[in-house]
Amino acid sequence: MGNRAYPPTHTEVLQQLHTQLGLTADQGNQVDTIVEETHQKLHNLWLEEKPQYDALRADGRKRIRALLTPDQQPKYDDFVKHLDEQRAKVDGPR
Repeated sequence: MGNRAYPPTHTEVLQQLHTQLGLTADQGNQVDTIVEETHQKLHNLWLEEKPQYDALRADGRKRIRALLTPDQQPKYDDFVKHLDEQRAKVDGPR
């Protein structure tokens, strides 16, 4: 897994559970099912809540941009673009 700055993937979590806990085949199947069900529920919740997060983020960005000088605004736009790109790499498709 290494020393990366983001959490392990879904698959990595399952692999770690199997390895570190020494799960039996039956336990492994049950854990896999529970993790998959939980993952799906979290994904659905994220989909429901994402528009609200996006709206709040957009409002905050709009307010910050309004405070900036015309020279600062393009720099801020570049900063936000880079931030969104980094967020997309970490979040990925859910």
